[in-house]
Amino acid sequence: MLLIAANKFRDKTEWEKMEEALQQEELIAELKKEGNLPGRTRSMLAEYTGLKEAQLGRYKAIKNNLCMELME
Repeated sequence: MLLIAANKFRDKTEWEKMEEALQQEELIAELKKEGNLPGRTRSMLAEYTGLKEAQLGRYKAIKNNLCMELME
């Protein structure tokens, strides 16, 4: 997570922002399981990234529903 946060200040495409947010979401979910942390993953991610929960939900929906040709 520190590596992703270190790159926070460079210019990124929306796709790169989405990929980073989803990677961070996976890491937070793992930390929650290992550390038995309370709270919602998306809320924690929103607080950490500074993105709104709605935007994070849109990122997740795009990743889950976009066809492979467009992902490439």
